[in-house]
Amino acid sequence: MDRIAIPMQRVPEKREPRPRRPHFDGERATEIYFTVLTILILGMIVGIGAYAINTLIPAWQEYQSQEWQRSHSSRNPAYLQGDESRSHSPDR
Repeated sequence: MDRIAIPMQRVPEKREPRPRRPHFDGERATEIYFTVLTILILGMIVGIGAYAINTLIPAWQEYQSQEWQRSHSSRNPAYLQGDESRSHSPDR
C-alpha cells in the first residue's frame, strides 16, 4: 500500500501574556505627560518666535527707520530748507 502524505497544520503555541511590571502604568503616564509638556513648550517657543518675526520686528524696524530719519533730518540743512520752503510757500 502506498502512503499518501497529508500535510500537517501547525498548531499555534499558546503563549501566556507577559507579566506587567508593577509600576508600568505610572511610568508610562509620566512619560506621556512630559512628552506632551515638552511639545507644548516647544510649540509656544515657535509661536512666540513666529509672532516676533512677523509682527514685532517689522514694526520695530519701521520705528527705528522713522527715528533715524528724524535725527538725521535735523542735521541736514538742505533738507530743512527744502522742508521749510514747502511748508511756508505763499500758495498754500
